[in-house]
Amino acid sequence: LTGPAVNTPNVIVNVEQSGRNDYWGMMLTYSISEIMQARLHDLETMLRRVMQMERETGEQASILYFMDLTGLKYDKRLVNLLTGALSGISAFMSEHYVEMIHTFVLLNAPSFIAAVWAIARPLLPERTRNKVRILGSNWKTEVLEMAVPEVLPSFWNDDKTQAFKAPLELAEPLDPAGYYKEKPNESAKTLSIGPGKTGTIDLKGSVIRWCIHTDGHFGYTVYYAENESIQEINSMLNIYPIFTKIPGPTIVPLKDELQCQESGVYKFWFSNEHAWLHTLNIRYLIDVDAQP
Repeated sequence: LTGPAVNTPNVIVNVEQSGRNDYWGMMLTYSISEIMQARLHDLETMLRRVMQMERETGEQASILYFMDLTGLKYDKRLVNLLTGALSGISAFMSEHYVEMIHTFVLLNAPSFIAAVWAIARPLLPERTRNKVRILGSNWKTEVLEMAVPEVLPSFWNDDKTQAFKAPLELAEPLDPAGYYKEKPNESAKTLSIGPGKTGTIDLKGSVIRWCIHTDGHFGYTVYYAENESIQEINSMLNIYPIFTKIPGPTIVPLKDELQCQESGVYKFWFSNEHAWLHTLNIRYLIDVDAQP
């Protein structure tokens, strides 16, 4: 977040180095839940800034989201990211934050952007697709029509242009020495869920810790019920974020813990509803501290 665009009223500029960011390194280092939590922190920060501007101006505000594609490479990893992790993150943004975004502006697009867009476009929710704008070779002039130079990164300057003034640092790749290397625990249990189906694991305790590996895309959340007689999900209290589609197979397992404030049943809900043919296998380790 670099500040108000000014040239576009009531919007705040956010610059993401989409081409330089080491998304594959992130996937090999952190679980998708950790990446989603980091993204959630970013989105909540944006939302706070938008709400602050709205209080100051009395008008609706939003985010002008520049996506710099400098350095983007077209390879199998990119395709896997577009159809997996990045589509899952995009779906989460669309479900919860898309109204906060004024426009996604893709700039410095490579020659293969048409091929990338052909893959990504069908995977994006309609509300997100409608907010995407792809700039051409004259993008440096176009972005200055959208926002003042003070909020646009100085690394866009070159021998021909010295207009941009925001002192942002360039993204750096993650160190491969930090990649996740642990082998799956042999004591893990397996929950298999058929295509188009859901599955649950019921637990009781004061603290629940879990570690999850899957062999495909999946959805999951946690519900709470006062007693075991309550079986309908719609009658339960949702106490954990609902992830409708987390990309898999997982490279780094999902790990988290839940402090259980009430006695009762905590139902881990897993979804394979998006699948037509694949049976989802979830390998899990769950540690429970008994309720006092």
